[in-house]
Amino acid sequence: MASPKPKSHQRTPTGHEEKRAPLSGILKKFDPSMLDRPQGPDSGLNAVMGKWPGDETDEEILAMLEKLS
Repeated sequence: MASPKPKSHQRTPTGHEEKRAPLSGILKKFDPSMLDRPQGPDSGLNAVMGKWPGDETDEEILAMLEKLS
């Protein structure tokens, strides 16, 4: 059985019709070569690994997590 053809429009939860661009138009603009970028020490996962954005101690974080559970 063939999958149903995607609609170019859809109703929003408020009942308004929402028009969507066909997927083929989006794929034509996509350039896979843009994904092939080397990562350095300050980019990609290296930029966030091992870093915590706050100044809380481990004990404070564990206490907050215990309170949430």
